[in-house]
Amino acid sequence: MIKKFINDLKFKYYCKLLKSLHPSDPHIGSDFYNDDEWKKPTNNHSAWKFQHAVCDLDSNHKYAFNPPVVLNYHQLAKKFLDKHNIQKGKLLEIGGSIARNTRLEFPNFDYTNLDLLDSKDVPTIVGDITDCKKIIKDNSYDFIFNFHVFEHIKEPWKAAEEINRILKPGGISMTVTFWSWRYHPIPTDYWRFSPECLKFLFRSMKTIAYDFDTSCRRTTRQGEWPNKADSVPVDFRGGWLESWMVYHIGIKTSK
Repeated sequence: MIKKFINDLKFKYYCKLLKSLHPSDPHIGSDFYNDDEWKKPTNNHSAWKFQHAVCDLDSNHKYAFNPPVVLNYHQLAKKFLDKHNIQKGKLLEIGGSIARNTRLEFPNFDYTNLDLLDSKDVPTIVGDITDCKKIIKDNSYDFIFNFHVFEHIKEPWKAAEEINRILKPGGISMTVTFWSWRYHPIPTDYWRFSPECLKFLFRSMKTIAYDFDTSCRRTTRQGEWPNKADSVPVDFRGGWLESWMVYHIGIKTSK
């Protein structure tokens, strides 16, 4: 309690200091995190003249003010697999060498991992999902799953095309990635995605679910790796505070 009081006091002083240095700018020094009384500036900035509320939106536009919370993506996948009568078959996981738990969650499926490097822990095909025509035939898998992989793929649009190619007609694909997350190069960190972006990338499929996921929001991600490649600056509020995931589930409707 005392620690929280001291931190709040420090932050208020910090805001006051910033305001004194920039008295003409109403944005600087405002406490957007705690100040429920904050109102938009009364200046003539053109951005405030734009009437966002009357813009025409996509009928399936995903709003970020009340997104779902997904606690278990394997369970979410099973829900849609059961709904489409897919209880067994061939499962391909993309980039499954690190977590190594998807295989255990789907014991009725014939599991294969596709990764850039071989793995001694799970049966693996070494290859690149953006171009795997030589190693994986068309219409090969009933279920394709990837978790925290797409942000590391240099050309994710090619990966989406290949997933659609190797998925069987009637098969399901599930992609889980990030809308907002700290930088974490494995080996490189390229992208962040909105739900609409994933829907567009997988436009060759029929989208059956897609949305934000705030299950990790405000979890003060500071970095976990010994080499500090994923570390962010830490202050009295913590580290990276806006951690949002995003997901897309699609079904292949054509050959």
